[in-house]
Amino acid sequence: MTNKDLIARFRDTVSPGDVIEATGTFDQTGYVPHTRGHIDTTFELLDFVRSEASGKLEHDGRVFQPDTNARPS
Repeated sequence: MTNKDLIARFRDTVSPGDVIEATGTFDQTGYVPHTRGHIDTTFELLDFVRSEASGKLEHDGRVFQPDTNARPS
């Protein structure tokens, strides 16, 4: 299922380097043709929230440092 409003909001809200918190489902039931290969895992995005870059991300006791050089100027 494709939610055109969600896709439009995602495209209008998110830029390369942004941090988002997403909800959805993973599926590994088949291979989807893509360019010269296949994708074996897909994620159905149900909703998302864009977060301000805080310098570090924490999840399950691990700390992730985003590469702020990848953000557009």
